[in-house]
Amino acid sequence: MVNAWMNTPNGFNIATYLATGQINDVNPWAPFLTVSTGAEVFHVISMVVLTGAMLIGGYFAYRYMKGKGEDERKLFLKGLKLTTAISFVFIILTIVSGINEITTLWCNSR
Repeated sequence: MVNAWMNTPNGFNIATYLATGQINDVNPWAPFLTVSTGAEVFHVISMVVLTGAMLIGGYFAYRYMKGKGEDERKLFLKGLKLTTAISFVFIILTIVSGINEITTLWCNSR
């Protein structure tokens, strides 16, 4: 939310602040409702899930390489395949959300 507010600030009278340096007409809930909040939250959530899937996939890959029995290696290979599939899906979502965020910021800054 802070990054979304930084990109599209609101919640106080910006014109008065720029002219006089005084902050007035403060609305503490307005930063949660900026134009870029939705795009920012979508991007952050997709990145968090992607990071989690990659970390878990790394654990499965490590355990697959260090596995002693064939059954143990099959189990960790299945986990690695699952986390790889999830990672690919969230890589695409992260790219889409990043493009959405960039276009949201670019369109609102003009």
